Parts: sequence; structure tokens; C-alpha cells
Amino acid sequence: NKHFIHEIFVSMDSHYPNHIAHALFWVDRDGNRPAPFTTITYRDIEEGVWKPLEDSEEVIAWCKTYTKALERKGRMTLTIWPDHCIIGSKGHSIVSSINEA
Repeated sequence: NKHFIHEIFVSMDSHYPNHIAHALFWVDRDGNRPAPFTTITYRDIEEGVWKPLEDSEEVIAWCKTYTKALERKGRMTLTIWPDHCIIGSKGHSIVSSINEA
């Protein structure tokens, strides 16, 4: 198939380990992390179902603002994704076969 490929465009999805959409950012009332694909709503944060690990007033306020903005558009809620494209990890690099192309 390589004869049919004329151009390659590379886009790098990049996240820090403590990204808001990764489990490391959140804990529940019992200190458990959310499973991948858990949704966290503004209401969940208001009711204490989920809270950021760094639970300063400033971070909690930012989380509420962020989730409310997502939900206001009516199409999205915050979804916890499996860790991916963590800056500095192998999953963040371009595979060698693409670099060589």
C-alpha cells in the first residue's frame, strides 16, 4: 500500500499525566480513581461525587467552570479517557516508521 500514500500529516495529541480528562486528576468520596470512560458532570462536582485530587477552591472552581462550559453546549460532558499521549512517554512519540518516511 505504500505506493498509494503520497503524503503523511502528523498531529501530536499531548497530555500531562494530571490532565483533567485522566483518572489521575480525580478521586471519589472514598479516594478511588474513576474508570476509563466515566463521565463527570458539573453536578457530580457540586455534590462531591468526584473531586479533583488537588482540591483547592481555585481548582474546584476551574473544574466547575470547565464542566459547565462543556455541558452548556448540550453535546458533551467530561469523559475520563485511558491514559494516552502522556508527554515524555513512548505513547507520545512518533513511531520510527513514520519518521523514516
